[in-house]
Amino acid sequence: MKILSLDLATTTGWAFNEPNINGGTWDLSPKRGSSQGMKLIKLRSLLQDFTHTVGGVDMIVYENPAGRFINGVIGVAELVAVVKTFCEDNQIEYTSYRPTEVKKWATGKGNSNKDKMLKEAKSRWPEINIIDDNMADAMLMLGMTEKEFNL
Repeated sequence: MKILSLDLATTTGWAFNEPNINGGTWDLSPKRGSSQGMKLIKLRSLLQDFTHTVGGVDMIVYENPAGRFINGVIGVAELVAVVKTFCEDNQIEYTSYRPTEVKKWATGKGNSNKDKMLKEAKSRWPEINIIDDNMADAMLMLGMTEKEFNL
């Protein structure tokens, strides 16, 4: 099963499991003078390009929006809407996890910080250049999904 994992934000971390686990980040920052809605258009375009390049995706997994800062939560919720719409339009299954679920699965504590999550991802995949916490979260979420579905 081809799974794309997304840690949605202006810098979106992604991880993919075929043919081997790999990942990176996508910069959704709008250009100067562009509307904030350009993030949504960029995400949809990246999803289209990615799925075309890899010959399709069976499932997309993403982290649910959470946090204390309402504008950040709203921004991520808008990105989630793009992912869900993309999945529905392309008959791709999708699921999500709460941030605390991913942290607890990865480190045993539901309140682990970014550094701890990055360190955990690097220890699980030492052969991969994990560039930041966004990519680390996406990789750990992919690992969690594979375990949950016995893949």
